[in-house]
Amino acid sequence: MGAAKTSAYYAVSPFVGVGLSLIIFREIPTPSFITALSIMIIGMYFASTEEHNHKHHYIAITHEHSHSHDDGHHNHIHNEAVIGKHTHIHTHEEYIHSHKHNKDVHHRHAH
Repeated sequence: MGAAKTSAYYAVSPFVGVGLSLIIFREIPTPSFITALSIMIIGMYFASTEEHNHKHHYIAITHEHSHSHDDGHHNHIHNEAVIGKHTHIHTHEEYIHSHKHNKDVHHRHAH
C-alpha cells in the first residue's frame, strides 16, 4: 500500500472524532458543518480510490524491497523455494506494459 492510501486511511480519525463529539455534546450540526463534512468525505474518497492506467516503460533496476512472486513482475529465480512476501536485493529487467495502478515503489514516474 502506498503512502497516499495509508494517509487516506489515517484521515478517517477526524470523522470518528466528529461522530463522538456529536454523540457526547448532543449538538445539532449547522448547514456549514454539513457542507464541510461533505467536502471532507468527498476528498477522502478520491484520495483513497485514486488509480490510473497507461503504458509504463520500466528501465532495468536493481533494488531491495518487500515483494512476492505472484504480482506479475517479480519473476526472478531463487536457489531455495520462497513462498509469500520476502525481502532481498533483486533486479528487474527492462520492459513496457500497461495496467491500472496506484502510487507505490514501482510507479514513481511523471505523467
